Amino acid sequence: MSLLLVGCSFLNSTSRDVTDLISEEVENIEEKEEVDVKPDQDKIKNELVKFFNQYYNAPTNVLIDLNRYPIIPNDNYREVYESFKQASLERLENYMTAELEKNLKKNYFTTDIHFPRFLLINGNVVVNYNKVEDLEYNLISQEDINDGKDKAYTYLIHVKVKANTIPQERFYELFSFNPETNYYDLINPNIIIEDSEKDEILLECTYVAKIQDKNNKIKFYYLKEEGEKAVSEEDRRTIVNNSFAKPINYIDKPLSADSLLIREFVNKFFNMNKDDHLYYEYAFDANFDIFAQALTDLAIAEYLVPDENNYRNQYPKMIIPTKDDIINLNVNIQDIKVDVHSRTSRGGRVYIVNIPAVAELSDYSKEKVEYRYYFQVEEVEIDEETVTRITRIQYEYIKRLFPAFDLEISGSDISADNTQTDQNANENEGATTNNSEGTKGSENVPSNF
Repeated sequence: MSLLLVGCSFLNSTSRDVTDLISEEVENIEEKEEVDVKPDQDKIKNELVKFFNQYYNAPTNVLIDLNRYPIIPNDNYREVYESFKQASLERLENYMTAELEKNLKKNYFTTDIHFPRFLLINGNVVVNYNKVEDLEYNLISQEDINDGKDKAYTYLIHVKVKANTIPQERFYELFSFNPETNYYDLINPNIIIEDSEKDEILLECTYVAKIQDKNNKIKFYYLKEEGEKAVSEEDRRTIVNNSFAKPINYIDKPLSADSLLIREFVNKFFNMNKDDHLYYEYAFDANFDIFAQALTDLAIAEYLVPDENNYRNQYPKMIIPTKDDIINLNVNIQDIKVDVHSRTSRGGRVYIVNIPAVAELSDYSKEKVEYRYYFQVEEVEIDEETVTRITRIQYEYIKRLFPAFDLEISGSDISADNTQTDQNANENEGATTNNSEGTKGSENVPSNF
């Protein structure tokens, strides 16, 4: 079904204006005729993928040129404008309508195109973009142009694109905001961000575009970020204004080796008795050498890679599962569920791990429980060999069923009814949380995860 936006222009509208216009048309759709003629969808998608690969093909210094937006002309205005014009024409080459090309060649900055830019995503900042992985689009409206000889189409476009990031702290070491150009500049223009400093994530960026489709070739009238927030054009380019872009799963499903590593560790760690867990806690509080020895004694050293200066953040005491009146647990390795979280990147794979278990309590009764943890898995170098290890674990909550049941030892068939959740994910370690969509929806993960 298409939405027909009659007599509307998005050229000088904010992202919120665009969203409101679309919402109004959805409410009135029953009063409008459905558009019968649609362009060839496969050809349109292929053309859009080609365009967006060209559009995103901009190194960090070019992203700066594309997003400078001086409000008051000054001595550098002409130089800044010429850099913008050259960079924008290169990104849009062969994909501009005559009207758009004319606007871009005028001696002032235009906002017909929202170019790729720096974005703050989960504590890291996007500094350049890579390959388009996939693309979806929906027709909003169409209109006749050139006295009915041609048609223009307005689309809502969702682009899945890989992007390189650096930590936010590193970004502010390298860049500063320039109030004269309303964008960020490299503090030292000669600095090159090495590939070893970058991670890679997968984003879904959403745009509204008006496109001319003629002879199976698309040309743009405009391309706008479609976000949730109403932001003025002067403020839109700051890194925190990112509502048009969301992180999505970097990989479709858990890597088999990662899943096996996590489930084997959980099986061993959870099926220990409370004395073993007290030993873990004692060693954790003592020092690194004793902690490392405890991991060996408990037969879990092969799964972890503790860092002497950071092991307390990597594997905090909160991960111990025998909490409160729980003295023993029985976990079936087959029941442990591992899902990909959207914080997963090239550098570190983050997983949501749900662990059903049967708990033996201090009064010798048994109770079905379910835990949730976050695990990060990475490739690391140990003795000149690359191995896969769990580099961080975060306890999120335990779900306890009340009242307790008399039952046989089994780790399956956990019901979500009549439950109480004890959510202690970040109490003991002082970590902050950040909402991020995971496989099953919005999940809390520490910002330093």
